[in-house]
Amino acid sequence: NPTIASRMTLLGTQRRNSRLVQTYQSLDAPLPLVGERYALGYVDANKQQQFEYFRIDKLTHSIQTFEDDKGTFQVRVIEMETQNALSLDLQGVKSPSRTQISPAVEVLKTQVSDSGKYYGVRPIKKELKQGAVEINVDTIFEKLIPTSTVSTALADDWASGKPLWIPTAPRRVVYAGSAYVSDGNVYFDTGVLPTSVELTGWVDDGSGSLKNSNGEILQIDYAKGVIYGVKNQQIGRIYATPAVKYQNYAYSATSPIKETNQSTEFALLLRPMPARGSVGVSYRAGGQWYELTGYSDNSLHDETGEVRGEITTSGSLKISLPVLPDVGSGLLVSWSPDGFYKTLGDKMAGSVIAPQPMSSAVRLPEIPVPRLKPSTLRLSWHDGTPRTAQDSNGSITGACGGYVHYGEGRFYPTNLNAAVLDWTAEQYIAQSERKSVEVKANGTRMTLSAGAKVAKGSLKISLPIGIRVEEVEKLSESISSGVSSSVATVSTTPSAPRKKFYAFTASTI
Repeated sequence: NPTIASRMTLLGTQRRNSRLVQTYQSLDAPLPLVGERYALGYVDANKQQQFEYFRIDKLTHSIQTFEDDKGTFQVRVIEMETQNALSLDLQGVKSPSRTQISPAVEVLKTQVSDSGKYYGVRPIKKELKQGAVEINVDTIFEKLIPTSTVSTALADDWASGKPLWIPTAPRRVVYAGSAYVSDGNVYFDTGVLPTSVELTGWVDDGSGSLKNSNGEILQIDYAKGVIYGVKNQQIGRIYATPAVKYQNYAYSATSPIKETNQSTEFALLLRPMPARGSVGVSYRAGGQWYELTGYSDNSLHDETGEVRGEITTSGSLKISLPVLPDVGSGLLVSWSPDGFYKTLGDKMAGSVIAPQPMSSAVRLPEIPVPRLKPSTLRLSWHDGTPRTAQDSNGSITGACGGYVHYGEGRFYPTNLNAAVLDWTAEQYIAQSERKSVEVKANGTRMTLSAGAKVAKGSLKISLPIGIRVEEVEKLSESISSGVSSSVATVSTTPSAPRKKFYAFTASTI
């Protein structure tokens, strides 16, 4: 809201649709700051007070000399680029005056009322119960006077900079619904990367807003993955890159601002190479500090979302400030090196994260017993498309490969792309019997009897065999169909005529 008159006086005619406001003030008056909001107040033809608001986007100033009937005098002339264009012509004074005057259009200061930028503490009016979705307080307003100011010491906090966004998965569907939303919010299944949200008819500006061609704006919380205030909109599938934000500035550099290098354009080389979205820049202008935030597309933005610089693939930082920084201050740059964050494929953070095939062993619980019943194993998962697999004669077939050890209660899937795997199987509940039996050998064939019917997939055989190597150069045991074998050397006796002993472990598949 407009308050008191500022130290500035409107100079010359300010044209409709122009984004430039020109004023003058005394040399000792403090300069206005980029980001501040002012109002141009005037009385219209109906004797009603009207206001034209503007926000300073850029400003330049110079000391100029003027002359009147008393001689020459100097004032500071300020040219301010505004964020929004003027809606009508406004007439300022034709020439500066060394004395105070009352122009038809005044430059007024403003104050923020009921802004979300301010926070307060209020007692609850009604007792809160578990599961409640509403909170009652005595008022939603708080005093904005010095007596309400509280100083709090912060420990273990970051001195400067903005969080780094780290992509955690490939671009995918984060909202699969298709519904008409009359009034409500849309929730994603994960936090998302700024600028990556894709909703038909809307554009993600990377600063927390989705905009369409009709000028409508939806607010989005990237960290929580929520679009707020959706009204009378048909919402279909929404694509985005899942991401989290993390703050870990490990490197910083300062470039001193002197009279010899004061400029709005800077170029710096950052080493080690910065991770995408990790660069933060702080600078001082007019006695106030401002920040530029790095985005995951390697661009730098100010608080209004305007692009103010970029980081090249070689690590060069190019900055275009909206205003000259103060002499005697410094350009502060902070960043995290790209080596801090890697994808599964050892690529730089921000690169596309390709799913990696993973081979793993899965073991059944010990209870009742870890023995699988053949042809009962079923696997299912979702990698964008529903997938299934099953066991068949000891092998896993379907959307992935692998093999099964029924007796051990283990299966080993291969080429399986799944964050979550669902599987079902049947187990034998009877306790296994262990016995020693006589083995009859007939050439290359061995015969044994378990003495009872054996459940399919539950048989394990362990037997030692001694063979003269000079008689059989290559061991080729043919165990009955449905049995696999493995061979391991147990011991060698040098005094025996090249005699080796082997232990065989076999399990049905």
